Amino acid sequence: MSWTTDLVAVATLHDASLFALPPTDEAAAEEERSPFRLAADRARKVITDSDFSKSELERHLGLSGSGIDVVHLGVYPPRSVAPAAFDGLRRYVLFVGEPEPRKGLELLLAAAKRLSAATQDGLGVVLAGKGTGIFDDGLGRPLVIGLGAVSDERLASLYSGAAVVVYPSSYEGFGLPVLEAMAAGAPVIASDAGAIPEAGGDAALYFRSGDVDQLVLALQSVLDEPSKQNDLRENGLRRAAFMSWDRTADATLAILAKASASA
Repeated sequence: MSWTTDLVAVATLHDASLFALPPTDEAAAEEERSPFRLAADRARKVITDSDFSKSELERHLGLSGSGIDVVHLGVYPPRSVAPAAFDGLRRYVLFVGEPEPRKGLELLLAAAKRLSAATQDGLGVVLAGKGTGIFDDGLGRPLVIGLGAVSDERLASLYSGAAVVVYPSSYEGFGLPVLEAMAAGAPVIASDAGAIPEAGGDAALYFRSGDVDQLVLALQSVLDEPSKQNDLRENGLRRAAFMSWDRTADATLAILAKASASA
């Protein structure tokens, strides 16, 4: 990466996960960190996705808080799609994420197995973005279906049909799937880690990060109480309507204009 010295540089650094989380390959991680260090050294202004990421960038890159502006990400209006359905399932819990330990899939599966037999009856756990096939531990409850990577249209359909979307990540610089789920009208249960509450605001049901007992209680309550599901749906739709990409774009343009004017 090169920088032209006569231009005002504004960089967007979405989070500090490359610094905060232990890498599996230190050499590769250090190569990926180099643009972050260059941005910290050369950019007049850094934009990041959350107050949490701002504090992390200050800590790991030595940036001044006055040099970082927070612009929360947004979400598009929901697509008009038919809700997804699966043979043999009356309802499903949706997990959206890549195969990284921090995403919390193992925690979700452990919690799902501890739900009451009545709640598990006809319930599945659908995974988008990790693994393919049907996974059965021999008990048949709940059935776990891995779809692997899915198209945007398919993802919108999965959000729309979900009884609840669970986002159990232990570290996030924002948590965009939380807003995507809300925009589609899905109830959301999420970890309280990192910036996830900045994405979901007061429209998600949060549990303490890594606490399987709290996640079991949250799942049980949402799946067993239609009124709680409806409240989360309605609150989520309002949250998603507020957190629009237009709002994100306007805030970003204002920062660029201010940085340019100060050149």
